[in-house]
Amino acid sequence: MANAVRTLMLVALIAPHAWCKDEPTCTSCGDAEPVPMVMIADPGVDDAASMLLALASSRAIELLGVHTSFGCHSDVDVVHENALRVLDAAGRLGDVVVHRGAAMPLGAVEGLGDGDGRIVHGPLALGGPEVARAPLPPLESRAPQPNVSAAENLVALARARPGEVIVAIASAPTELALALALEPALPALLRGVYAMGGAIAHFG
Repeated sequence: MANAVRTLMLVALIAPHAWCKDEPTCTSCGDAEPVPMVMIADPGVDDAASMLLALASSRAIELLGVHTSFGCHSDVDVVHENALRVLDAAGRLGDVVVHRGAAMPLGAVEGLGDGDGRIVHGPLALGGPEVARAPLPPLESRAPQPNVSAAENLVALARARPGEVIVAIASAPTELALALALEPALPALLRGVYAMGGAIAHFG
């Protein structure tokens, strides 16, 4: 239930700003351009649903990329692969870039270990038992990925489109913190930041 509420609240926060540039009220929303958005996520079943909602809302949201982070699984490589699999299932692997983010929170000396979300999301964080996964499509069928970190990519996007990009955080905000360290003017460059997250008994 909590995961569903988290996903719906994230969409509810973004939607009024995504549908129209003349927030909060407008009489001609049919002409509004999609709002460019970067999603920071740790797919899990909840963030997988958030990704699918964003992909299905192409009239409202221009999904510039997904930045993966630890959370629903302590191994960032697992949630990174989950993001790729969600895009593959949605037929969008070829045009949405996925950047691998930090492996652990700022200030931590080790990852989450067993204190991640697997108890809720399953062994590989997308529900169900741990089974062998089918191979992902080859690299040439995926969106071209610049050789930069997730934080560097976020800074580059904000600089290229000042005042336009929304960041939607559905996991740890570590990538935003790293991007802010790289570009102190980031708050002025972004259109907005919307976060649904939290941590208990560990860094987050």
